[in-house]
Amino acid sequence: SPRRLRPSAAPRRAHRRPRRTARFPPTRQRDGLPSGFVTALFEGGDGQIWVGTERGLCRMQGQKFTAIGGLEKRVNAIGTGPDGRVLAATDAGIFTVQKDSFLLKKGVLHPELDGKPGFCFFKKEKRCFLGAENGLWEIGAKTRLVYRGGAVRAICEDDDSRFLLAVWGKGVVVFDPAQGAGVPLFSNPELVRPLAIFSQKKGKLLVGTQNLGLVQVTKTGELTVIDESQGLPHNHVRVIFSDKDGQVWVATSGGGVACWRRQAFEHFSRENGLAGSRVYAVCESGNGEIWVAASQNGIQKLGARGFGPPKLDSLLPGAKVRTLCRDAGSTR
Repeated sequence: SPRRLRPSAAPRRAHRRPRRTARFPPTRQRDGLPSGFVTALFEGGDGQIWVGTERGLCRMQGQKFTAIGGLEKRVNAIGTGPDGRVLAATDAGIFTVQKDSFLLKKGVLHPELDGKPGFCFFKKEKRCFLGAENGLWEIGAKTRLVYRGGAVRAICEDDDSRFLLAVWGKGVVVFDPAQGAGVPLFSNPELVRPLAIFSQKKGKLLVGTQNLGLVQVTKTGELTVIDESQGLPHNHVRVIFSDKDGQVWVATSGGGVACWRRQAFEHFSRENGLAGSRVYAVCESGNGEIWVAASQNGIQKLGARGFGPPKLDSLLPGAKVRTLCRDAGSTR
Protein backbone atom coordinates (compact mmCIF):
# COMPACT_ATOMS: atom_id res chain seq x y z
CA SER A 1 0.00 0.00 0.00
CA PRO A 2 1.28 3.54 -0.70
CA ARG A 3 3.00 5.32 2.12
CA ARG A 4 0.78 7.86 3.80
CA LEU A 5 2.25 11.30 4.20
CA ARG A 6 1.96 12.87 7.62
CA PRO A 7 0.55 16.39 7.78
CA SER A 8 2.83 18.91 9.40
CA ALA A 9 1.89 20.91 12.42
CA ALA A 10 0.06 24.12 11.62
CA PRO A 11 2.43 27.11 11.47
CA ARG A 12 2.16 29.67 14.26
CA ARG A 13 -0.27 32.48 13.65
CA ALA A 14 1.55 35.45 12.19
CA HIS A 15 1.46 38.73 14.13
CA ARG A 16 -0.51 41.40 12.33
CA ARG A 17 1.69 44.03 10.77
CA PRO A 18 0.71 47.49 9.59
CA ARG A 19 0.14 47.55 5.82
CA ARG A 20 3.24 48.62 3.95
CA THR A 21 3.31 50.88 0.96
CA ALA A 22 4.27 49.17 -2.29
CA ARG A 23 7.75 50.00 -3.56
CA PHE A 24 6.48 50.30 -7.10
CA PRO A 25 3.22 51.89 -8.28
CA PRO A 26 0.56 49.50 -9.56
CA THR A 27 -0.09 49.62 -13.29
CA ARG A 28 -3.65 49.83 -14.54
CA GLN A 29 -5.60 50.51 -17.72
CA ARG A 30 -4.86 54.22 -17.52
CA ASP A 31 -1.19 53.29 -18.02
CA GLY A 32 -1.98 51.59 -21.34
CA LEU A 33 -3.01 48.07 -20.32
CA PRO A 34 -5.74 46.77 -22.67
CA SER A 35 -7.46 45.22 -19.65
CA GLY A 36 -6.99 45.08 -15.90
CA PHE A 37 -7.22 41.26 -16.09
CA VAL A 38 -3.63 40.07 -16.77
CA THR A 39 -3.43 36.47 -18.02
CA ALA A 40 0.21 36.00 -19.15
CA LEU A 41 3.68 37.51 -18.66
CA PHE A 42 6.79 36.88 -20.76
CA GLU A 43 10.34 38.28 -20.97
CA GLY A 44 11.94 38.06 -24.40
CA GLY A 45 15.61 37.39 -25.08
CA ASP A 46 16.17 41.14 -25.47
CA GLY A 47 14.72 41.86 -22.02
CA GLN A 48 11.44 43.19 -23.38
CA ILE A 49 8.49 42.47 -21.07
CA TRP A 50 5.25 41.36 -22.78
CA VAL A 51 1.90 41.29 -21.03
CA GLY A 52 -1.14 39.28 -22.10
CA THR A 53 -4.57 40.36 -20.90
CA GLU A 54 -8.22 39.44 -21.28
CA ARG A 55 -8.42 41.90 -24.19
CA GLY A 56 -5.13 41.68 -26.01
CA LEU A 57 -1.33 41.95 -25.87
CA CYS A 58 0.96 44.83 -24.97
CA ARG A 59 4.63 45.52 -24.30
CA MET A 60 6.00 47.26 -21.23
CA GLN A 61 8.00 50.46 -21.63
CA GLY A 62 9.03 51.80 -18.24
CA GLN A 63 5.81 52.32 -16.26
CA LYS A 64 3.72 52.55 -19.44
CA PHE A 65 2.31 49.93 -21.78
CA THR A 66 1.89 49.99 -25.55
CA ALA A 67 -0.96 47.88 -26.87
CA ILE A 68 -0.23 45.73 -29.91
CA GLY A 69 -2.83 46.37 -32.61
CA GLY A 70 -4.84 43.64 -34.29
CA LEU A 71 -6.05 41.68 -31.27
CA GLU A 72 -8.74 42.12 -28.63
CA LYS A 73 -8.93 38.51 -27.48
CA ARG A 74 -7.81 36.71 -24.33
CA VAL A 75 -4.09 35.82 -24.40
CA ASN A 76 -3.38 32.42 -22.81
CA ALA A 77 0.40 32.26 -23.33
CA ILE A 78 3.30 34.22 -24.86
CA GLY A 79 6.49 32.77 -26.38
CA THR A 80 8.97 33.10 -29.21
CA GLY A 81 9.56 31.08 -32.36
CA PRO A 82 12.97 29.83 -33.56
CA ASP A 83 13.47 33.11 -35.45
CA GLY A 84 12.83 35.21 -32.34
CA ARG A 85 9.37 36.41 -33.33
CA VAL A 86 6.99 36.94 -30.41
CA LEU A 87 3.94 34.67 -30.53
CA ALA A 88 0.65 35.04 -28.67
CA ALA A 89 -1.54 31.98 -28.10
CA THR A 90 -5.14 33.14 -27.76
CA ASP A 91 -8.64 31.71 -27.62
CA ALA A 92 -9.03 32.76 -31.27
CA GLY A 93 -5.82 31.30 -32.68
CA ILE A 94 -2.08 32.01 -32.78
CA PHE A 95 -0.88 35.52 -33.56
CA THR A 96 2.61 36.71 -34.56
CA VAL A 97 4.03 40.13 -33.67
CA GLN A 98 5.45 41.79 -36.78
CA LYS A 99 8.87 43.27 -35.94
CA ASP A 100 8.60 46.26 -38.25
CA SER A 101 5.11 47.47 -37.33
CA PHE A 102 4.46 45.83 -33.92
CA LEU A 103 1.11 44.64 -35.25
CA LEU A 104 -0.29 41.17 -34.75
CA LYS A 105 -0.91 38.94 -37.74
CA LYS A 106 -3.11 35.87 -37.53
CA GLY A 107 -2.78 32.43 -39.12
CA VAL A 108 0.76 32.68 -40.48
CA LEU A 109 2.07 29.49 -38.86
CA HIS A 110 -0.22 26.85 -40.39
CA PRO A 111 -3.77 26.81 -41.83
CA GLU A 112 -4.88 24.22 -39.25
CA LEU A 113 -3.93 26.60 -36.45
CA ASP A 114 -6.14 29.38 -37.80
CA GLY A 115 -8.80 30.00 -35.21
CA LYS A 116 -7.65 27.18 -32.90
CA PRO A 117 -7.07 28.09 -29.24
CA GLY A 118 -3.47 27.81 -28.00
CA PHE A 119 -2.52 27.18 -24.39
CA CYS A 120 1.25 26.93 -23.81
CA PHE A 121 4.73 27.21 -25.33
CA PHE A 122 7.78 25.05 -24.65
CA LYS A 123 11.36 25.46 -25.89
CA LYS A 124 13.92 22.67 -26.18
CA GLU A 125 17.30 23.96 -27.32
CA LYS A 126 16.53 25.62 -30.69
CA ARG A 127 13.19 23.88 -31.18
CA CYS A 128 9.91 25.55 -30.23
CA PHE A 129 6.66 23.72 -29.45
CA LEU A 130 3.10 24.87 -28.96
CA GLY A 131 0.28 23.16 -27.09
CA ALA A 132 -3.01 23.86 -28.85
CA GLU A 133 -6.58 22.61 -28.99
CA ASN A 134 -5.79 20.08 -31.73
CA GLY A 135 -2.48 18.76 -30.37
CA LEU A 136 1.23 19.52 -30.11
CA TRP A 137 2.89 21.60 -32.83
CA GLU A 138 6.54 22.23 -33.65
CA ILE A 139 6.98 25.81 -34.84
CA GLY A 140 9.57 26.54 -37.50
CA ALA A 141 10.11 27.23 -41.19
CA LYS A 142 7.64 24.40 -41.78
CA THR A 143 5.30 24.36 -38.80
CA ARG A 144 3.91 20.86 -38.35
CA LEU A 145 1.58 18.92 -36.09
CA VAL A 146 3.70 16.35 -34.23
CA TYR A 147 1.03 14.92 -31.94
CA ARG A 148 -2.68 14.85 -32.70
CA GLY A 149 -4.70 13.60 -29.76
CA GLY A 150 -6.53 16.39 -27.97
CA ALA A 151 -5.99 19.77 -26.35
CA VAL A 152 -2.47 20.07 -24.88
CA ARG A 153 -2.80 22.31 -21.80
CA ALA A 154 0.69 21.97 -20.30
CA ILE A 155 4.15 20.59 -21.22
CA CYS A 156 7.18 19.55 -19.19
CA GLU A 157 10.25 17.32 -19.76
CA ASP A 158 11.39 14.22 -17.87
CA ASP A 159 14.90 12.93 -17.14
CA ASP A 160 14.96 11.01 -20.44
CA SER A 161 14.33 14.18 -22.50
CA ARG A 162 10.79 13.05 -23.28
CA PHE A 163 7.88 15.46 -23.21
CA LEU A 164 5.05 14.95 -20.74
CA LEU A 165 1.85 16.44 -22.13
CA ALA A 166 -1.24 17.28 -20.09
CA VAL A 167 -3.92 16.40 -22.63
CA TRP A 168 -7.48 17.35 -21.76
CA GLY A 169 -9.66 14.25 -21.93
CA LYS A 170 -6.74 11.80 -22.08
CA GLY A 171 -4.57 12.50 -19.06
CA VAL A 172 -0.77 12.57 -19.34
CA VAL A 173 0.84 11.51 -22.63
CA VAL A 174 4.55 10.71 -23.00
CA PHE A 175 5.86 12.16 -26.26
CA ASP A 176 9.34 11.43 -27.63
CA PRO A 177 10.36 14.39 -29.85
CA ALA A 178 13.07 12.25 -31.48
CA GLN A 179 10.64 9.47 -32.44
CA GLY A 180 7.56 11.62 -32.92
CA ALA A 181 5.27 9.22 -31.04
CA GLY A 182 2.95 9.78 -28.08
CA VAL A 183 1.83 7.11 -25.61
CA PRO A 184 -0.57 7.57 -22.65
CA LEU A 185 1.34 7.25 -19.36
CA PHE A 186 -1.63 5.70 -17.61
CA SER A 187 -5.26 4.87 -18.32
CA ASN A 188 -7.19 6.08 -15.29
CA PRO A 189 -10.59 7.62 -16.15
CA GLU A 190 -10.43 9.86 -13.06
CA LEU A 191 -7.23 11.55 -14.28
CA VAL A 192 -8.24 12.53 -17.81
CA ARG A 193 -8.42 16.25 -16.99
CA PRO A 194 -5.04 17.25 -15.50
CA LEU A 195 -4.63 20.90 -14.52
CA ALA A 196 -0.87 20.93 -13.81
CA ILE A 197 2.12 18.65 -14.31
CA PHE A 198 5.60 18.72 -12.80
CA SER A 199 8.54 16.38 -13.48
CA GLN A 200 10.40 15.26 -10.34
CA LYS A 201 13.77 13.57 -10.01
CA LYS A 202 14.21 9.83 -10.56
CA GLY A 203 11.61 9.77 -13.29
CA LYS A 204 8.60 10.60 -11.12
CA LEU A 205 5.81 12.92 -12.20
CA LEU A 206 3.36 14.99 -10.16
CA VAL A 207 -0.07 15.62 -11.65
CA GLY A 208 -2.42 18.25 -10.21
CA THR A 209 -6.10 17.42 -10.57
CA GLN A 210 -9.42 19.16 -10.11
CA ASN A 211 -10.79 16.94 -7.35
CA LEU A 212 -8.31 14.14 -6.52
CA GLY A 213 -5.41 16.24 -5.23
CA LEU A 214 -1.87 15.34 -6.31
CA VAL A 215 -1.10 12.13 -8.15
CA GLN A 216 2.51 10.88 -8.23
CA VAL A 217 3.27 8.71 -11.28
CA THR A 218 6.33 6.49 -11.81
CA LYS A 219 7.87 5.56 -15.17
CA THR A 220 6.00 2.26 -15.06
CA GLY A 221 2.66 4.03 -14.58
CA GLU A 222 2.24 3.24 -10.87
CA LEU A 223 -0.02 5.84 -9.24
CA THR A 224 0.05 7.22 -5.69
CA VAL A 225 -2.68 9.65 -4.69
CA ILE A 226 -1.76 12.43 -2.24
CA ASP A 227 -4.89 14.17 -1.00
CA GLU A 228 -6.39 16.03 1.96
CA SER A 229 -6.25 12.94 4.16
CA GLN A 230 -2.44 13.03 3.81
CA GLY A 231 -1.95 16.73 4.54
CA LEU A 232 -2.71 18.41 1.21
CA PRO A 233 -4.68 21.59 2.03
CA HIS A 234 -7.23 21.05 -0.78
CA ASN A 235 -7.83 18.51 -3.53
CA HIS A 236 -8.24 21.13 -6.29
CA VAL A 237 -4.63 21.76 -7.39
CA ARG A 238 -3.99 24.70 -9.73
CA VAL A 239 -0.19 25.07 -9.80
CA ILE A 240 2.86 22.93 -8.96
CA PHE A 241 6.10 24.90 -8.59
CA SER A 242 9.67 24.10 -7.48
CA ASP A 243 11.95 26.68 -5.90
CA LYS A 244 15.72 26.79 -6.37
CA ASP A 245 16.21 24.55 -3.32
CA GLY A 246 14.07 21.85 -4.89
CA GLN A 247 11.11 22.30 -2.53
CA VAL A 248 7.73 21.75 -4.17
CA TRP A 249 4.99 24.35 -3.72
CA VAL A 250 1.37 23.41 -4.39
CA ALA A 251 -1.23 26.12 -5.04
CA THR A 252 -4.83 25.09 -4.48
CA SER A 253 -8.28 26.49 -5.10
CA GLY A 254 -9.76 26.57 -1.63
CA GLY A 255 -6.89 25.69 0.71
CA GLY A 256 -4.23 28.31 0.04
CA VAL A 257 -0.66 27.25 -0.76
CA ALA A 258 1.53 24.55 0.78
CA CYS A 259 5.24 23.75 0.75
CA TRP A 260 5.99 20.02 0.50
CA ARG A 261 9.29 19.08 2.08
CA ARG A 262 10.49 16.04 4.01
CA GLN A 263 7.28 14.22 3.05
CA ALA A 264 5.09 16.74 4.90
CA PHE A 265 3.08 19.84 3.97
CA GLU A 266 3.47 23.24 5.59
CA HIS A 267 0.29 25.24 5.05
CA PHE A 268 -0.14 28.96 4.35
CA SER A 269 -3.80 29.96 4.36
CA ARG A 270 -6.26 32.53 5.67
CA GLU A 271 -5.72 31.20 9.17
CA ASN A 272 -2.16 32.55 9.25
CA GLY A 273 -2.59 35.67 7.17
CA LEU A 274 -2.81 34.69 3.48
CA ALA A 275 -5.12 37.07 1.64
CA GLY A 276 -7.32 34.33 0.19
CA SER A 277 -7.77 30.59 -0.07
CA ARG A 278 -7.76 30.42 -3.89
CA VAL A 279 -4.19 30.75 -5.14
CA TYR A 280 -3.66 31.36 -8.86
CA ALA A 281 0.12 31.69 -9.17
CA VAL A 282 3.41 31.10 -7.31
CA CYS A 283 6.82 32.60 -8.16
CA GLU A 284 10.29 32.86 -6.58
CA SER A 285 12.29 36.07 -6.72
CA GLY A 286 16.03 36.19 -7.32
CA ASN A 287 16.73 36.50 -3.58
CA GLY A 288 14.68 33.40 -2.71
CA GLU A 289 11.41 35.03 -1.63
CA ILE A 290 8.17 33.26 -2.52
CA TRP A 291 5.34 35.38 -3.94
CA VAL A 292 1.75 34.21 -4.37
CA ALA A 293 -1.35 35.61 -6.05
CA ALA A 294 -4.39 34.77 -3.90
CA SER A 295 -8.09 35.21 -4.70
CA GLN A 296 -8.86 38.82 -5.68
CA ASN A 297 -6.46 40.29 -3.15
CA GLY A 298 -3.30 41.09 -5.10
CA ILE A 299 0.05 39.45 -4.37
CA GLN A 300 1.89 38.62 -1.15
CA LYS A 301 5.45 37.78 -0.11
CA LEU A 302 5.88 34.82 2.22
CA GLY A 303 9.54 35.44 3.05
CA ALA A 304 12.86 33.78 2.21
CA ARG A 305 11.92 30.34 0.78
CA GLY A 306 8.84 30.26 3.00
CA PHE A 307 10.63 29.41 6.26
CA GLY A 308 9.10 30.68 9.49
CA PRO A 309 5.96 32.79 9.88
CA PRO A 310 4.99 34.45 6.60
CA LYS A 311 5.89 38.09 6.06
CA LEU A 312 2.63 39.26 4.60
CA ASP A 313 3.58 42.36 2.62
CA SER A 314 0.52 42.77 0.42
CA LEU A 315 0.61 44.59 -2.93
CA LEU A 316 -2.22 45.47 -5.31
CA PRO A 317 -4.98 44.85 -2.74
CA GLY A 318 -8.28 44.02 -4.40
CA ALA A 319 -6.68 43.10 -7.75
CA LYS A 320 -7.18 39.67 -9.32
CA VAL A 321 -3.70 38.50 -10.40
CA ARG A 322 -3.59 35.34 -12.53
CA THR A 323 0.13 35.05 -13.36
CA LEU A 324 3.56 35.91 -11.94
CA CYS A 325 7.05 35.73 -13.45
CA ARG A 326 10.55 36.74 -12.43
CA ASP A 327 12.52 39.51 -14.11
CA ALA A 328 15.75 37.73 -15.12
CA GLY A 329 17.77 40.93 -14.80
CA SER A 330 17.03 41.64 -11.14
CA THR A 331 16.00 40.14 -7.82
CA ARG A 332 12.29 40.92 -8.44
